[in-house]
Amino acid sequence: KQWYQRRVRGFLQLNNNLLNGTIPYSFGNLKTLETLYLFDNYLEGSIPLSMQDCTSLQYVYLSNNELNGTIPSIFSNMTHLQGLDLSSNPFEGTIPNLDQ
Repeated sequence: KQWYQRRVRGFLQLNNNLLNGTIPYSFGNLKTLETLYLFDNYLEGSIPLSMQDCTSLQYVYLSNNELNGTIPSIFSNMTHLQGLDLSSNPFEGTIPNLDQ
């Protein structure tokens, strides 16, 4: 299995690792993940909509990458979300309403 297909609980910190490519769609399988740090890498593409299945997420830090497209509204459905940093990415369009 790939590392991201294994059961990950709580905290996944992969910032500052020179990671490139896209965020795998299978990240949505990490349902018990509470904190996701992928900032300061070279990730590109859009934020996968499958992340809406990560219902335990409290902190999502994806800043300083090359993520693009629009910011998905999936974050407004994350009832435990306390921190979200998408800064320094070339997103387009409007910022979705994130009120819970």
